[in-house]
Amino acid sequence: MQLFLNFLTILSFIMSAATWLLTAYSRSIRLSCSVSDYRKYDQGVLQLFLYIQNNSEKPMTISGISLIIDNQKYPCELVEKKFVL
Repeated sequence: MQLFLNFLTILSFIMSAATWLLTAYSRSIRLSCSVSDYRKYDQGVLQLFLYIQNNSEKPMTISGISLIIDNQKYPCELVEKKFVL
């Protein structure tokens, strides 16, 4: 009987750990970002065309993007542009 209880205890611990790992993975934020194109203007303005994809299971909202260059933060203006594939 003790052997059965020990087996049941180990099995329940493994199932609990697997559930915890699966929950942590499903709630994590996974983004992929790539620069599809860019343009440079004479006034020192750089225009980037970014493709951002949410690979998470939950929806998210991006309210701002900043570039950090040499410990200086440059806020970006977000303009939505839909791509037709």
